[in-house]
Amino acid sequence: MNMNQYPESPFKIKVSFHKVLETLEHIAHSDDADYRSNYAKALLKEAGTVPELRDGITSYDQIQQQEKLIHNLLADLFPTALTHNEIKAVTVPFQNITFNYTERFKKILKEAGKDFDMTIRDFDQHQFYILNCCLILNSFYNRDFDFSRPLFYDIPDKDGIIRHYRIMYNADFMEIIKKKKKNVSKVLNGAGPDCAVPALVAMKTKAV
Repeated sequence: MNMNQYPESPFKIKVSFHKVLETLEHIAHSDDADYRSNYAKALLKEAGTVPELRDGITSYDQIQQQEKLIHNLLADLFPTALTHNEIKAVTVPFQNITFNYTERFKKILKEAGKDFDMTIRDFDQHQFYILNCCLILNSFYNRDFDFSRPLFYDIPDKDGIIRHYRIMYNADFMEIIKKKKKNVSKVLNGAGPDCAVPALVAMKTKAV
């Protein structure tokens, strides 16, 4: 499964855990608590056998293959003590690709039924492309397009009642990287993808 849900996109999407790995490297070399340092070193050793975790994953199949290791890498971002309280997962912004769910999120999806297809409400290819182009303009052309319009998931509960969850993207782990040999402006003129996005974005939802 390709990481691009929509056929037309100005981005080449990669899911990279390099920021998480860099944090673990810092802990491994500087943490005063030996148990944290040793744990970080063990994770780094295991992650070192899968270079795609740092260089960028380009298919959902790769995520599934490394599901357990990814879960361990994200332990600090998904603390066990909060897993039954927070509704959170990792996602690719504006796409219906999610993984590493908290237990509460898993419960919500389980109650929705195996045939439920989680999609963003009233969101299509046209809106996806425009929002991504706005991200490029904000990042490289000093524009200030407003992204405050809320996005929602509509998910039925076990009784069939539709619950509405507002999507809250945490962009701390998202990066837009300009390709070296091309001009980003060409994307807006229909010349095809010009940006790479190694991104790890945590998503929170809450009922409204």
